[in-house]
Amino acid sequence: MNLFIHSIPLWAELLSLAFCIGTLVCRSLVFSPVLIDVIPDRDNLLRRMWILFGIAVAVMLAGSVVDFLARTSEMSGRPIHAVFPLIPAVIQKTHFGRVWIIRIAALILVSVMTVIGRHFSNSGFPPYVLLSLAALIAWTHSATGHAADRGDFTIAEITDWLHLLGASVWGGGLFALSTVFLPFLEKRGVRVAKALAGLAAGFSRTAGVAVGVIALTSLHHAWAYVGGMEALEETPYGKIVLAKIVLFLLLLVLAAFNKYFMVPFLYAKAGFPAPRHGIAVGFLMSVTTLFERRLQNRLTASWFQRIVKTEAFLMLAVFFCVSLLRHEIPASHYLHHDHAGHLNGVPAPVSGPIVSLETVPAEIEAGMPVKIMVRIEDKTGRPLVGLVKRHERILHAVIVGQDLKTFAYIHPEDFGPVTDEMVGKASFPLRYAFQKSGDYLVGLDFATRDKLYSETVLLQVVGGPALREADIDLSRAKDFGPYHVTLASTPPRIKAGEQTILSWHIERKGKPVTNLQPYLGAAMHVSAVSANLQHFIYTHGVLQGEPHAPDDYDHAVPPGRFGPDIESPVLFPVGGIYAIFGQVKHEGRVLLFSFMVDVR
Repeated sequence: MNLFIHSIPLWAELLSLAFCIGTLVCRSLVFSPVLIDVIPDRDNLLRRMWILFGIAVAVMLAGSVVDFLARTSEMSGRPIHAVFPLIPAVIQKTHFGRVWIIRIAALILVSVMTVIGRHFSNSGFPPYVLLSLAALIAWTHSATGHAADRGDFTIAEITDWLHLLGASVWGGGLFALSTVFLPFLEKRGVRVAKALAGLAAGFSRTAGVAVGVIALTSLHHAWAYVGGMEALEETPYGKIVLAKIVLFLLLLVLAAFNKYFMVPFLYAKAGFPAPRHGIAVGFLMSVTTLFERRLQNRLTASWFQRIVKTEAFLMLAVFFCVSLLRHEIPASHYLHHDHAGHLNGVPAPVSGPIVSLETVPAEIEAGMPVKIMVRIEDKTGRPLVGLVKRHERILHAVIVGQDLKTFAYIHPEDFGPVTDEMVGKASFPLRYAFQKSGDYLVGLDFATRDKLYSETVLLQVVGGPALREADIDLSRAKDFGPYHVTLASTPPRIKAGEQTILSWHIERKGKPVTNLQPYLGAAMHVSAVSANLQHFIYTHGVLQGEPHAPDDYDHAVPPGRFGPDIESPVLFPVGGIYAIFGQVKHEGRVLLFSFMVDVR
């Protein structure tokens, strides 16, 4: 349900963008100067067009603001009413914020040009300028969606932009025809038969080009974001794509009917010669001659308007699917780094173990010690068999508060020996005292002989002082007491669904630290938690030059002394703000370094 609600502002924004593009296409390309001059009361028509165009621009502006606040809320994990202090940081330090500023600037220019366009209705200059600005706004949507994961102006982003433009020309044209042009012409009956025939033929040609662009770019989308029939059938993203394909096919049927039956009928009624078709289409028309003759006795000009309205209604559903897809994880991302049934905290089609936590007391109060029993079961409800130690511990538990500062890293071995009975029952005790009330993520990492698992449980603590909301700090160089740590990433722009190498450089009092020690069999233990506490990633650091194991299962034990550089591979499942916690051991002490990153 949250996905549907979050998609509505973007849906309204995309519909308004499509309406503007479609209106401008109808005005600039479909309505030639010859046709527009023969329409009675054409000034009233153009006035109505500009009024609805202005309303659509206003909806886009409002939708952009709501979308910005919603995205900031998603990235920070804060409710919308609490994100206003973060606005400057998001605009200045995130790619989404910078692209959003371009969108707002373009919308302001569109607003100004709309006023100018109303005063120069007969000029083609303002519509073409507006069309260029609308294309720029469409690009900002592609530059902040899945297509931009590999960077700006890539083939993926350009293809997505062309796909959106094609859908906006076709769908927006249908919206403009059904709300502006056809109702106006229908009231004037036979007086505008030539204009109606020219409109139908002109839009049919324009829509044909748009459909071709959509079809070609859809092939790239299927390859890049779906990946295969299995993902199409089993993932939420794939099912939405499937619904979109069905709607597209229905639209093609109606569009073909308009082109090959309605347009010839309207031409004949206007006294125009029948439009020419290619050899293949001519053969098809000859086969369907009997059907066409029967239709000619029933067709009326109002049929065209009804069919266009039906197409427009279907196109509303198509754009809603587009809005849903932009909030969903692409199906192909489920196929990357399948972490034994989980994509670093995102459920994959294959079910994994079931983890439950029992706390004593059941209601957790701030400041009071809590006993936590972790139970791990297979999908049949029995204790998970084959659990083994990994990095010297049977279970790694990471606790992170909603402030993204409260952090704890504990293990059953910290409170006593792990017995064979515990392993046989797959039940392990932990203890922790939550100092403040609020929401906490408990990330649990464990392994069997051949698989790794990362699971999360959310706990709520009551009473006492409350945790603050997270303060977003995207700086890549920080001081932790006498230690100065810098964090770099490869690629520099972190993208969801693709492996990122985080590079840590550690200095103490201005000198590189070269005598770090292994900590639980690794150079570094790294935990990443999304700001909304929905995603947890647990991995380890390796020394520079060592291979990065794709499943983080096997990597070399570091030497007794190493430093100052450590690398940790991380795959972020979705975009947003993440807190990164790195733990190393130096001179017998475990050190904690924390950063935040913006994932696209």
